[in-house]
Order: sequence, then structure tokens, then C-alpha cells
Amino acid sequence: MKIKTLDLKILFVITLLILLIAVLKAYFGVRFNFSESMPRGIYILDPTNEIKKGSIISFCPKGIERLYHSTNIESNDCDDHIVPFLKQVVAIPNDFINLTDEGIFVNNTLLLNTQRIKYDQRGNLIPAITFKEHYQLTPDEYLVIGLDHLSWDSRYYGTIKKSQIIEILKEGYIW
Repeated sequence: MKIKTLDLKILFVITLLILLIAVLKAYFGVRFNFSESMPRGIYILDPTNEIKKGSIISFCPKGIERLYHSTNIESNDCDDHIVPFLKQVVAIPNDFINLTDEGIFVNNTLLLNTQRIKYDQRGNLIPAITFKEHYQLTPDEYLVIGLDHLSWDSRYYGTIKKSQIIEILKEGYIW
């Protein structure tokens, strides 16, 4: 069977795009987000390398947070080849948090649009994480949320540890 010239051109363009993405990621710290939980677009490494409220981080999920993370895409960023999560930090070490039916409270301030959803899109009950009232984050803990109200985030799996964090990012180009 003879390969058509058009097929070879398409294959060549796809190969170039894959190589370009790999180079951008490896050498320039460019990351792409296609998930709905954070604005879709291009993110770049934050040179300050400081985790603060409002920081966007990528991290490797552990334990329960993997339950609802379904993808066929693999990544070498995490030990078990799962794709890292991208979320915004809303509470940092020593902050006091409280998760209620109203939403997440950080230092007694309610964060908007943080009410937990009780059922997923398939009608399954979503496991609820609980903290003691006015829980103070340890020096190794962070609370994260996605910017979409349906995001799978700390409302459902609790805090993440600093050791899970891969990198700190900032928005590059959002669409």
C-alpha cells in the first residue's frame, strides 16, 4: 500500500507539534491545561517559587483524590504515572479552616462558591472529608480548590502535603 503525500505531511506536522510541546515543557517551563477545573490555557513556571494564597500549583494526587480522577493520559511527573492536578492554593500553613455545608471558611472568612456537591454527574454519592472545627493547617499542609464549582479539590479529599507539590505556576495565556 502506497502512503499518500498528504498523509505524510499530516504525520510530519503532528510529529513537529508533539516535539514542540515537549521542548516547551522541558526547557521553558510551559504547561498546558485542558481541564475545566482551572481556566484552560498555557501556564508557565513562577520564578518566585513561593507558595502563597492564590498560587497556582500542580501536584501529584495521593489516596482518595484519585477516586474521581479519570483519564487515559499518562504522565511521568508523578510516581504512578497519573496526570498531576492543577489547583489554586486558598489556605497555607497555620491558617484555620472549616468545611461546612455553606462552603470553605479560611480564618473565619467564607470563600465564595465553595459549597460541596453531594452527588457526581452520574448520581453517585461523593465521599465527604471532615475536619475538626477550626482545624489549623500544619507547616506541611495546603488547602486547594479549582475555580470551577464542580472541581474535584480539597473540599472532597482534604489537604495536600508540600511533598506532593511538583511546581508553582502562573497564568501565561488563557482562553
